[in-house]
Amino acid sequence: MCSWKKVSGAKFYSVQIALNRKFTKQNKGIKVLGTKYTRYSLKKNKSYYVRIRAWRYVSGQGFVAGKWSAVKKIKIVR
Repeated sequence: MCSWKKVSGAKFYSVQIALNRKFTKQNKGIKVLGTKYTRYSLKKNKSYYVRIRAWRYVSGQGFVAGKWSAVKKIKIVR
């Protein structure tokens, strides 16, 4: 499970999970409405990389994405 702090004005968040730091191997992008996300289909004894960004609505432009967060490495042990 990954969780993050709420960004003021954010309508939803994008979460990316991949097998490498550049997000080119098995990149999975997910739209999340809250500030927590759990993914159950990850393989044990593997390392994954996660990054998150917020989306907000700007009148006249539609939805605008923020910058990606710092990349975090997670190891699945179970």
